[in-house]
Amino acid sequence: MANIANKYEIRKYIVIIKRKVVYDVPLFENYCYLWQC
Repeated sequence: MANIANKYEIRKYIVIIKRKVVYDVPLFENYCYLWQC
């Protein structure tokens, strides 16, 4: 049971991370461009 739960958690985190990358990276780049990070 633990292995199945871990695989599900990992997949969930991968989806969340991919979503964050897709949405946050362009925003982050725009902020860095505006604020000269």
